[in-house]
Amino acid sequence: MNGSRLNRNQKICIVLHSDDPKGMEMLFDTYYSTLVVLADTFLHDMDSAEDIVQELFIDIWEDKIYRKLKSETLDSFLYISVRNRCLKKIEK
Repeated sequence: MNGSRLNRNQKICIVLHSDDPKGMEMLFDTYYSTLVVLADTFLHDMDSAEDIVQELFIDIWEDKIYRKLKSETLDSFLYISVRNRCLKKIEK
């Protein structure tokens, strides 16, 4: 992982860990587009891809998952979460 992304992830996690909603805004702004593209590669349906990613962000906030996020694994957590949600949707 390059240094600038880790630094950005550190900033996001610091703000999130303080229960500041601004951290979710930072997380969304940084990752939303990339995660939607990833979801679309599985689903081939942009609307469903957007729904999957939006639901992930809602769950991260509502279930307070953000308190456990670590900057070193943030990318992996998000990508794997989106992949798993897409696979579950495809399975149904």
